[in-house]
Amino acid sequence: MTTRVFYLNIQETKREAKNTLENTWKKKSVSERVQNLKRQSPYSSEISEAEIVIIGAIVEATSVVLVGVVLVGIVLVGVVTSVVVGVIIGIVIGVAS
Repeated sequence: MTTRVFYLNIQETKREAKNTLENTWKKKSVSERVQNLKRQSPYSSEISEAEIVIIGAIVEATSVVLVGVVLVGIVLVGVVTSVVVGVIIGIVIGVAS
């Protein structure tokens, strides 16, 4: 039962991470991102829109990779926990018999 609850929590966490990523990047159009980056940059007059779009694509790819790494970490923790719980249950059953 504990493993199932833990698995459901992992699924919910993965869903939340995916939704957060989609909400932060997909709500804004490319032109909005370009304008935001231009406002934030001290070199805004020297940066072309093409460069900013490339930078945005790199940042987006990096954030996707980071979320992927986090999700893999969460899944690995779930697998390790499941194995540990299984071993403990096996030991308890072995000792009881």
